[in-house]
Parts: sequence; C-alpha cells; structure tokens
Amino acid sequence: MLERGKVTAIMDDNVQVQFKRTSACDKCRACSIDQGGNVSIILKNDLGAKVGDIVEVEILGKAVTLSYLIVFGIPLVMALLGVILASAARFSELYSIITVAGSLVFGFLVVFVIDKIIAKNQKFAPKIIRVYNQNSK
Repeated sequence: MLERGKVTAIMDDNVQVQFKRTSACDKCRACSIDQGGNVSIILKNDLGAKVGDIVEVEILGKAVTLSYLIVFGIPLVMALLGVILASAARFSELYSIITVAGSLVFGFLVVFVIDKIIAKNQKFAPKIIRVYNQNSK
C-alpha cells in the first residue's frame, strides 16, 4: 500500500509524517490518529526529507496481515488450547475458567515478545520511498 503524506517534524534521524485519513486507515491502525482525523507515523528519514516535504510511504500489505495474524491468532489459539486442556483434564468450571484465562494471558505475553522481536526487523517497517516538493531552506 502506498500513501502520500506531509512531513510535519524532524526528530534526529526520524521524521513525523501526517496523512489524510482514508478508508484503508480503518483496517490498518498502524498510525496514530490526531484530533483533526489525520493520521501520523514516525519513520526513518533515509531520503533526507525536510519539514513541509510531501513523501510517498510504502506500507507492506503482508506486514499488516502478519500483524493481524499475530495479534489475534496467537491469543485465540492459546485460549483454545486452554479449553482443550481443561476439558481433557476434566477440571471443574472454576479451574477451567482459570486455565483458559491463564492461557489467554500467556498468549498475550507471547505476542508482546514477538512484537519486540519484529520491531527490530526493519523489513516490515513502513518506509519513505520518494520525496516530492523538497523545500530549499
């Protein structure tokens, strides 16, 4: 997915890019939404963009799909495994609830660890691929 946005701030070797909210934003949620309904994201400034420049940003569709799979799939599978374990062990209702809740919490911990690992991998991060209207300040 390609989006065009405006550079609104520079922070060390990163830039904050603001986009107009589109219908694709409802599905993705990779960016933060401000009060005006615009979305913004902080990106690595590899192409030397300056405040006021228009940039084209590439967000890989497979990265969004993979993040959905991780965030929703892992806790769901862990909760399901908790149900299977509690059923196979013939736990009482209270212990079954505790087992499923514990499995769900464990699933969220796994997601947290995977998120930290993937965050270090720049292959899935959105990146600036083109800079338009560079200012000559």
